[in-house]
Amino acid sequence: MNRRDFAYLSASATAVFAAAATAATGSLTSLLTARRHLPLHAALIDSRFPESRRFGAALATLGATLITINGDILSAWRQTLRAHASQGGAALAGMTTYATLTCLEQLARDYGWRTIARVEHVPNTNGTVNHYISAHPDTVLDLSHGIRSGVGFSRGIAAAVLSVQRPQEGERRISQLADPTLLSAASREQTLVSWVMSAAINGHHQMTPDAAHRLQGNPS
Repeated sequence: MNRRDFAYLSASATAVFAAAATAATGSLTSLLTARRHLPLHAALIDSRFPESRRFGAALATLGATLITINGDILSAWRQTLRAHASQGGAALAGMTTYATLTCLEQLARDYGWRTIARVEHVPNTNGTVNHYISAHPDTVLDLSHGIRSGVGFSRGIAAAVLSVQRPQEGERRISQLADPTLLSAASREQTLVSWVMSAAINGHHQMTPDAAHRLQGNPS
């Protein structure tokens, strides 16, 4: 086989695998969105991580607005997210670092928002990943299906986001999945977390007095 033939076959194989992945993603998305529970406003991604960028791209195809950060959650909070949280709007999804999620949870708590589903993507020493899921029992099954779907965990989780259900008190389930996927170099250095955040009670926010005070011209 000469170099030209090899290049042609390589390009053809790449196209076939890309088409198969697209078809698989579409099939998974159709399956999960058929029982859609969650109105989704936006996806928060961190541009430093390829996995996060793939997650955002998949949700963008489902109509979510992308909010991109480069590790700085405070700017996104002040410019966009605080106003959305104060209005009690549709849910937010994201794939960020653990530190970013922790900061956002603290900022959004005063506006009555809570994390209703999360998947921690913990790197192993060999570069593979373990996924730790905490969510409503049905959501755990959907997220597990997405991770195992063969389209890559970023796209699989994105497809499952729309079927997330809000767990009631004591209803949350925890599960662990081993995944042979090799993480990017950046994601081996910092643990990524996929998450969905929503108003805590029946889709309505309950803003604390401190949050209302800040919203009236005393930003934090």
